[in-house]
Amino acid sequence: MPDTKENRQVWMDLLRIFCILTMITIHVCGPLLESTYEIGSTAWRQTNAFGSFVRFSVPVLVMISGALFLDPNRPCSNKKLFGKKLVRVLIAWLFWSVVYAAVLWGRRGYNVLQGETIGKIFDSAFRENCFHLWFLPMIAGLYLTVPILRKITTDEKAMKYFIAVGFVADFIFAQLVKIEPIRPYTYDLVKNANLFFFYGFTVFFVAGYYFAHEEIKPWLRRLIYALALFSCAATACVTYSLSVKKGALDASAYASLLPNTAITAFAVFLFFKSVVSKLCFSARASRVIAKVSAWSFGVYLVHVLVREFMVKNLGITGAEFSPLWFVPVSVLGIFSVSLALSAILNHIPFLRKYIV
Repeated sequence: MPDTKENRQVWMDLLRIFCILTMITIHVCGPLLESTYEIGSTAWRQTNAFGSFVRFSVPVLVMISGALFLDPNRPCSNKKLFGKKLVRVLIAWLFWSVVYAAVLWGRRGYNVLQGETIGKIFDSAFRENCFHLWFLPMIAGLYLTVPILRKITTDEKAMKYFIAVGFVADFIFAQLVKIEPIRPYTYDLVKNANLFFFYGFTVFFVAGYYFAHEEIKPWLRRLIYALALFSCAATACVTYSLSVKKGALDASAYASLLPNTAITAFAVFLFFKSVVSKLCFSARASRVIAKVSAWSFGVYLVHVLVREFMVKNLGITGAEFSPLWFVPVSVLGIFSVSLALSAILNHIPFLRKYIV
């Protein structure tokens, strides 16, 4: 099938759904690695393998946003960007921060409708923000850069320069302070280099547009795929070694802003663009995929509630099961229930507009 704009949207929808599934996988594996399985055991190693191969989820979601928002050929007025997109993200962040804080205080045995408890809920909503909601203010911050970054993406040389410098600055240079033997010698250098414009997820944002619209030579794609597989294996091995030495999970190698994660994110994005985009889908299948993709934001927002209910209310911790089947079954179960909840919320006009 020709690589038309319509077909590219299908592969991007599928990629978004896939990233939500892998994000749920990360959040299923986390508790198993931290407190359920014994460090270094067979079950722990298997779960670590799952977790090491899905660290790309957030970077790829950022790349998808960059591919769409930074396209100079797609209309993106400041009114739409700041008056609709940014406001929606911030309202969702405020709303769900309060919801998760209310659940937290409810589990502590407090009546969430009492005035004193309500004050505690709003106080802790932003001091004890639920761990997965950090994505919302991060993506809101990237929205603020769109008018500037769209100028960069109109110039191919400037765009390539930004990605190259950003990759080195973010994923290599900034990591020097984390290497203990050389930390005393690199701390001031990294701190005073003033490369802050390149730090964070901005490089993924710009890279998303680049990889979506530029043709990557086959030999380079294959190299990126090979490096990604090596990176995933290295992530698993390093995490195992550090965790056994520490006697507890050491998730240092899991971070999003590391070269191993970046290479894997680039590979996954390129695979969907180069391979999945060639698949044929009927008009009906495309509509279903688009609908699930549209509801995936709601899945991201509610899936932690579903996971908590599974663990704390149903008592399904996975301690007695093999992670080889427990992890994928749990992920699919949590995704399905979260999708159903998201579908319900998306049929309520006000909630669909501002909350999910």
